[in-house]
Amino acid sequence: VDGAELAAEDLGISLTSYAPEKPENIEEQIAILEDLITKGVDCIALAPTNTESIAAGIVKLNEAGIPVVYDNTRGSGGDFLAYVGIDNYSVGFQLGEYVAEQMGYEGNLLLLEGVPGQSTSDLRSQGARDALAQYADITVESQPANWSYAEASDITTNMLTKWGGELDAVISAGAGQSEGAAEAIKAYGLTQDDVAGGSFDVTAEVVEAIRNGD
Repeated sequence: VDGAELAAEDLGISLTSYAPEKPENIEEQIAILEDLITKGVDCIALAPTNTESIAAGIVKLNEAGIPVVYDNTRGSGGDFLAYVGIDNYSVGFQLGEYVAEQMGYEGNLLLLEGVPGQSTSDLRSQGARDALAQYADITVESQPANWSYAEASDITTNMLTKWGGELDAVISAGAGQSEGAAEAIKAYGLTQDDVAGGSFDVTAEVVEAIRNGD
């Protein structure tokens, strides 16, 4: 959003940002799109909450003649001008290989997915899983944390208990979750030296956690 606001200022564009209260709430996101159609906006840059379920909203935008650009997450079901993002499967695969190396290619790994059905989460997670599947001595437990700090912390705590503290690595599909996992690991009495970590999204909170050694 910060980057979009800077660009809008440079281009003389009036920019307003909207988001559902919960990142997985597709009904609220479609309702927001319908409201923006009523308001007659000129263009929408959209990160869909759910790749497939957003289709009904995209069709409505097409019918209203409002151009759509996808940001970070692709949608479906209609026409769009462009997708601005990365090859999420490829970077997920690269991250999986990197963390496997940090583990010495053996041990227990927790994969924290984002929101199921959202292409960004699904592709990153699948890429990581495919990379890790190359190594028979790595045991992978994969669960969705819905981009939530609290859910990631709870899941990590449960897995630490299940594995008796023998958690060797955590991969998170996105920020927020990685900090939640780090907090749970620290609360359990382990450190960054005990558990390898890999995540996506560079936020101020992630940078602070790295600087603090978490």
